Amino acid sequence: MSQIDEIRARRGVITPGPWVKWQDHNEVFAGPVVENNSGTIAGHRAQIADCDTDWGDWDEDEQPEGSPAANAEFIAHAPDDIDYLLAEVERLQADKAALRAVVELADRLRCELLSAITIEIGDTQSVSEALMDLDKGIYALSLRNSTAKLEIEGEDHVSDSNQA
Repeated sequence: MSQIDEIRARRGVITPGPWVKWQDHNEVFAGPVVENNSGTIAGHRAQIADCDTDWGDWDEDEQPEGSPAANAEFIAHAPDDIDYLLAEVERLQADKAALRAVVELADRLRCELLSAITIEIGDTQSVSEALMDLDKGIYALSLRNSTAKLEIEGEDHVSDSNQA
């Protein structure tokens, strides 16, 4: 099992969400959290984490960096963030496979072209140099295409988040 599969498996068995940080408290709960009239919480399914910290007798310079509120916020967003990152890894792996197929096809075509031209003109050195230039051009084109695609997708993501 790959590390990505292990992460996906761990993600699949956590308490269902949404996970939310409870107001100004440093606690994370699964499900909506509502404070009732008596000041207690209602509507949650489970407490996920309590990030309040009691440093006890620790000196201030011995305390770890970070804040309980930031930790709670991070934990509350973890499931959605991991889902996004897993989807991004999957997309990048598909892009890599597609690019690898294009490179393999270009290499096969280059070999076939070299063979055909060599038979016709017999000068493999100049043909090889021309094909190397062709390879560089194909590679540069594929990089530009990938970059343009990422920029377009990035703009879509930015416009989607601005609309939310």
